[in-house]
Amino acid sequence: MPHCDIENLTCSVLVDGLPLPEFGLEESINDKGQRQYKCWVPSEAGKEFTVNVQGNKNERYKTRLALVVDGQSVRAHNVPEQKPVRNPTAFSHSIEGRRVTQTSILPMVFSLAQTTDDDTYLNASNPHLGSITLSVSLSISQVMPSNTRPSFVEHSLGGPVHERDKKGGKHSVSFGARRVAAKSRLSKTIGYARQDFVTFTFAYRSIDELQANGIAPAVEPTDTKPLILDLTVGSDDEKTEEARLRRISKLQVQLKREREGLDVIRGRKRVKREPSTTTVPSTSREVIDLT
Repeated sequence: MPHCDIENLTCSVLVDGLPLPEFGLEESINDKGQRQYKCWVPSEAGKEFTVNVQGNKNERYKTRLALVVDGQSVRAHNVPEQKPVRNPTAFSHSIEGRRVTQTSILPMVFSLAQTTDDDTYLNASNPHLGSITLSVSLSISQVMPSNTRPSFVEHSLGGPVHERDKKGGKHSVSFGARRVAAKSRLSKTIGYARQDFVTFTFAYRSIDELQANGIAPAVEPTDTKPLILDLTVGSDDEKTEEARLRRISKLQVQLKREREGLDVIRGRKRVKREPSTTTVPSTSREVIDLT
């Protein structure tokens, strides 16, 4: 996964609690000295995902995260204090979706992109479709009074894509059904010690698109010859305990070979690292943090 030595930060996209494979990792530093990491991940329509970030706790400043999906702001907030404190010097935090109230969120879901033949969308498609970007800052914040009434914006992601548009992929991100979440604390960012000092961008595409473009290796056909285990017993000599142990040993070797062949097939599905051309969308900043 992308790793930044500053604050020992790592970031990944999780599906079913496991990080998606990443490939084509690129690292760069822009003219402002900000670190940028870009890579590709395979997406599967209908799967919820979260964005996880881990790193060292800063003793003086809050770690602020700003998540942008398909070019639209999803959430911007400080990493909350974890109770009980498992590690006083490090943190691990996952963004599950858009906060719509202090006690509920809309989860993020990989979905099939909506296509249209309406030519008004031909040159007006979202140039950031197919990207997940997380920016990290060190902020100076103050806790808001408990009677503060925050405003939440509940909007949709994605939108129609022209069927001839090749900039995006077959997938986009949408929001799932609202669900209960831990109550957030409100804080206000009043300044930055380091703003957007590192940005992680994940370009997501379906696995067949990645394979078609040579980014992910295609699965090669395999020998489907059925496994036949000979369990018949021959002469009286083969009925002895020693003979049966020999037969069991042979069968175990045969099963081991089949398992190794299965591991080879699964290994071919792993993605390899190739250059990426993903761009990092600009992110807007919210004043109220929902942590």
